Formats: sequence, C-alpha cells, structure tokens
Amino acid sequence: MAGKIWTTQEEEILKRMAAAGKKPTEISQVLVARTPNGIEKKAREFGVSLTDLPEINMEAFKQFLKAEGEIKCL
Repeated sequence: MAGKIWTTQEEEILKRMAAAGKKPTEISQVLVARTPNGIEKKAREFGVSLTDLPEINMEAFKQFLKAEGEIKCL
C-alpha cells in the first residue's frame, strides 16, 4: 500500500537528520506524519544509512557474564 507522497522538505529533513546520526524514531518526532518504518524505507531509496542500533542494558549483560564466569572482560 502506497503512503502519502513525500515532500521535498520532508526528504531534505530526512537527509539532514540522518547525516547527523539521528535514529528513525527521532526523525519521526519531527516528521510526525511519518512512521519509523516509513522513514527507514525512504532512507533506503536515497541510499542513506540510518543507524538504529538497539540499546544495550549493560548491567543485565554484566550479570550474564558474571553468571558465566566471564565478568573479568569488562
């Protein structure tokens, strides 16, 4: 299903925010008519890289390593 056509202004905002390292969820707060998934799709059309890396709960990871006997690596 095709969505609403992107305006030139929206495309420029997407490019500038992506270049600044913003995540799709952050961009969608500015482009309120766009979902993070829609933003990712449009970014791929432009060949723009969006780094929406998952957040890591380091405390939970440390607990896991401790249980495995590998806490010394952190």
